[in-house]
Amino acid sequence: MKLLVSGCSMTHGAELYNNFMHPENVKRSYSQHLADHLGLELLNVALSASSNEYIFHSLIEELNKHNDIHSVVVMWTTLSRLYWKSNNRHYFFLGGFASSMINPVDFKMHDLTVDDCWFTGDSNDIVKRISEFHKFIVTDYFDQEEELTKLRHYRTALQAVCHIKELKLVELTWEFIGEKATKYGQHPNAEEHKHIAERIYKEYYENT
Repeated sequence: MKLLVSGCSMTHGAELYNNFMHPENVKRSYSQHLADHLGLELLNVALSASSNEYIFHSLIEELNKHNDIHSVVVMWTTLSRLYWKSNNRHYFFLGGFASSMINPVDFKMHDLTVDDCWFTGDSNDIVKRISEFHKFIVTDYFDQEEELTKLRHYRTALQAVCHIKELKLVELTWEFIGEKATKYGQHPNAEEHKHIAERIYKEYYENT
């Protein structure tokens, strides 16, 4: 049986081994600690810098693929994030950050800072291109009310699917991690990931 987990960098385990994406991050993340505690195989599809749209679709895709899911843990991310994939290339746009690469795992990073915004990618050319479009996207695409509406729809649909499949669903946000993550967007360290797993188990699995 599998524990299915999705989220952004907080759930992937960013910075535990590699700053962005690497399988070793997942092995050291709260999701692996929780899966080990439950005696389940981990299926973690979290993507660093991803959006709630990605998180929702990644879970639905895996729920359609597998018939041996024990339960689902989702950690929704902050609003105003845009992620898409085009021609086998990943694009990530946030308020003060944008990135693009073909392979998010352990890529050779090029970066550029413009007006306190940080741009990264796997080539100088793509970094320059995303830096030119960043301001337009964060100014004209993001709308807080629209993002909240989308998140409500994602949650409602995911809850319905898990209910139909009779699967336990644990929904979390950054607030669950604590003030450091919520206020400063800092990633949990290795010890904090262990504590997060313990809290999830005690609050959502123990005696249920």
